[in-house]
Amino acid sequence: MSNTGHKWIYRRIIPRLKNPIRYKVRVYYGAKSIDVGMFRTLEDALKRRNQYIKDNNISEFALKKYNRRNENKD
Repeated sequence: MSNTGHKWIYRRIIPRLKNPIRYKVRVYYGAKSIDVGMFRTLEDALKRRNQYIKDNNISEFALKKYNRRNENKD
């Protein structure tokens, strides 16, 4: 379950960094999870998630079909 309120975006705390909060984007598609990356701001993470879905031509139907996780909806 996402802890940010946005689907597939997770808040991580890395204590060794000066600004320790990072947002990890992971897209669940098909039978695998694709790690998109970690970003400093939530806005960057949202942009990158949407850009990844658009660049890889993943349709909303396919995301709903293969993603049965109980996540928060945008």
